[in-house]
Amino acid sequence: MIRRILHSLLLIGCALPLGVSAGLVAPEPSTPVTTEYDSGYVAGFSDGKIAGHADCRFDPASCAINLTNVLPPAEYGETEPNDTGISADVMALETNVWGQSYSTSDQDWYYVVTNEPNYNLTLNFALPSLNSNNCQTRIDPDSGELSLQCNCIIETRTNLVSGTEYNYSRCSLAGWTVSIRNAAGLTLTEFNTNFTSVEHATSGISYRTTLGMAGMYYIVVKPVLSEFNFQPYVLAAKLEPSPNNTPNFPGGTYNAEIEPNNSPAEATFITRGISAFGLINLRFDATLCTTESCQYLQNEDDWFVYNSPGNEIVQLGFCDLANCTAGDWFVQIYDVNGIYAIQWQGIDPDLVTPLMAFNTNTSTTTDTTATVAPQVWQIGLGAPGPYYMRVGHKRKLDAACVQWSIDQDNNGLPESNQYNCACADGSTSCDLDVLNPGASYTDTVQQMIWPVCPNGEGGGEDSFCPSACVCINEADGCSLYQTDIDGDGLPGPSAAPCRCNPTGVASCDISIQNPGTPTVIAIPDQTVYPLCPDGSGGSASPQCTVGCRCTNYAGFVEIPENFVTSQYNFTWNTTPFGSRQ
Repeated sequence: MIRRILHSLLLIGCALPLGVSAGLVAPEPSTPVTTEYDSGYVAGFSDGKIAGHADCRFDPASCAINLTNVLPPAEYGETEPNDTGISADVMALETNVWGQSYSTSDQDWYYVVTNEPNYNLTLNFALPSLNSNNCQTRIDPDSGELSLQCNCIIETRTNLVSGTEYNYSRCSLAGWTVSIRNAAGLTLTEFNTNFTSVEHATSGISYRTTLGMAGMYYIVVKPVLSEFNFQPYVLAAKLEPSPNNTPNFPGGTYNAEIEPNNSPAEATFITRGISAFGLINLRFDATLCTTESCQYLQNEDDWFVYNSPGNEIVQLGFCDLANCTAGDWFVQIYDVNGIYAIQWQGIDPDLVTPLMAFNTNTSTTTDTTATVAPQVWQIGLGAPGPYYMRVGHKRKLDAACVQWSIDQDNNGLPESNQYNCACADGSTSCDLDVLNPGASYTDTVQQMIWPVCPNGEGGGEDSFCPSACVCINEADGCSLYQTDIDGDGLPGPSAAPCRCNPTGVASCDISIQNPGTPTVIAIPDQTVYPLCPDGSGGSASPQCTVGCRCTNYAGFVEIPENFVTSQYNFTWNTTPFGSRQ
């Protein structure tokens, strides 16, 4: 960091103007003192030099010493494009940075960051290539006329004490305005580089201001249309703590939602650049239910509207210019197409795709007196017209299913959104047994009648027989089994391989196909059903298996513990694409 003592080192040997008595010739300060006058002169010269150095230390600018004088030449410059806050260059402190305006619409954006409030910012603006012969032809942007203008002019002046003449350089830094802006891009202060002339263009002129809040600040160099200057400039910045330690608060006007603003038709108009406050009111007029429980819809919508000229960037900040209490919010941005679907077609806003949707994450504590960190989002608006913002409580990302629809052919896709089924455990899908949707009819049915099983059980319409599965290698730990269909403890008759689970047991009970030959009989006047939509069932079975699939999920809100609602505030700021502010 550059210290003030650096200025004093640079001033050693600087001559300060002194008044002398007419007719007396003062000795050089280093010559022997021979008279009382000589002694007084030497003492006065020494005291004056010390006082002059002290003055320069206190106010270097009064001695024509600016920030640029004590910094090395610029080693790097701006990186184009840097015409907006989004593409701004970081401003290295205590370093000369080279820049140039390539057209009347070419703005140069830089930024600095302060970690604490009340920091003094010194900006130095200089034109390193100017001299007394630096003249250029300028074109009047209105008339198109050409004129010759010299930035530095040599004037002849007369010393009022000695009467001698000397040359004095007077340089103009005309061509730009330099502004300091807050993180939202709002101008805090601005100066025209032509508000005064300077003796040395390479030293330039310094401008000082105090940055009251901690955070990011933009430095914007913008050409003046009537004084366009394409010469390179040098910009330098220095930050120093201010002795002022009083707290600062965001300035400007505040706004608030106007209730009711619960629909797009009632939306509160957005004013750019000022903080607007809102509160999600409690409500008990509707419920949202799953198969397990219901909850009140504690999510009154707040709607806001902004009329955009089009082709601009919105910088939307939550809790950025004013403190927020603990809480998170769900924010959606809609264009006119989305609002048409909501307002005129009656579609739920949650089922309309917005231009942008996000949950804020500004909760840091459940302490009601605590403040939270700001968050900023950016979105580009292409077409002119109204844009609507919907604000509600933060939405849970693991919301439960609240409505299901039948999937008749069980292919995973519901046939309609009729919400005509439900999964008892609240899962997103399940299988249900329903009546066959096809029309039944009366017919003669061919029925197979099976003989009695070898063990004397079963038979009739049942095509399976009970059987035992017995171990045939007990000495080896029972890993091989065969069927014992007659139940005598021995494999057979017509033994077939089988398996017990778990293995290692002596026997287990299983079912096998009836080994007998069925008899087919005709049964008249029987009710017959067609195949189910998925190709199964039919015949004498009146049931079909269908799918039940989730088609609507709950928009349950997420509120911090021990809270029911919270106050929020936001700032809506815009910058045209290519930034022509």
